[in-house]
Amino acid sequence: MSKFEEPRSAIDRVVGGEKRYQAALEKLNAKIFAEQDLPKLRDLERPPLPEELKIITVANRATDRILDQYGVGDFDIPFNNFHPVPEEKWPEYVARTGTSENAFGTYRLDQQAAAFRVSDSKLAMASEIVHEMVHFKSFQSVTAAVDESGNRVLVKERRVGLKTALKDGKNAFKLLNEAVTVELEQRAMKEVRQDPMFRNEIEELESIFKEHPEWRRDSISIRRMSEEESERTGYEYSRRIVAYPRPRAVLDKIVGALYEYNQHDFKSREEVFDLFARAALTGRMLVLGRVIEKTFGPGTFRELGECQTAEDLEEFAKSLKI
Repeated sequence: MSKFEEPRSAIDRVVGGEKRYQAALEKLNAKIFAEQDLPKLRDLERPPLPEELKIITVANRATDRILDQYGVGDFDIPFNNFHPVPEEKWPEYVARTGTSENAFGTYRLDQQAAAFRVSDSKLAMASEIVHEMVHFKSFQSVTAAVDESGNRVLVKERRVGLKTALKDGKNAFKLLNEAVTVELEQRAMKEVRQDPMFRNEIEELESIFKEHPEWRRDSISIRRMSEEESERTGYEYSRRIVAYPRPRAVLDKIVGALYEYNQHDFKSREEVFDLFARAALTGRMLVLGRVIEKTFGPGTFRELGECQTAEDLEEFAKSLKI
């Protein structure tokens, strides 16, 4: 069972444990993917609106094109697996799920579900949907485990993209995985933005950027505040910047250094980035690890995985003198 077979599931691989537990977990994964019976979301989400369904359709098409680029089959995620949460209910969703207060969307492997915060900006929602969709379509594996009674099979996360669960409860490559996900999101959004439904918002953004040439153009959205909001905040606009800027900056430095030291093997920086993207989407990390260790020395791939914070990543980059 996998993304591309029936019964469908976002999980590519079940590992460890007895075969009977693996088989039971595969059935459970398919049931969760299809039924989407999520009690914690039931009183928070609302049915998606037609324009949100269209955004999901466009996002599926753009992210499938990314998958094709790396030799992964198309995986259209059903509307049912995306859960819009109105803005006024998002704080309650954050509190229930332990989501970061700064997040505008989430993907949960154990639920095989993505939730996103409803926004007046279609571009903002598209970016969040694409971001969570990249997580959804990345390589995923779970460990076959049972509860203490030995009667109930558990969905125990092992891999989502580059992010790998460790025995101490931490995750290796967590922030690096987010950086790669945002970069893939940005590539997919180049296609998504071409859809006519975003034309008016893009034209408005262009006029605002002309007023404020000092602003970065990698904002997800810029919203003109109401008079009441402006009086309360002192700002004319509300802006959202593309997520994880510091991990993305470190990823960019590592990609640049790998290219500089291995130009005989790579034609461009994009080919180096492809190593990270392919590892996240296919689960095959050995090639990426070998190139990093060949370039920076034995043990550096493990050290990179152990970075838990943006500060850790920046210190790692400094240690490589890049």
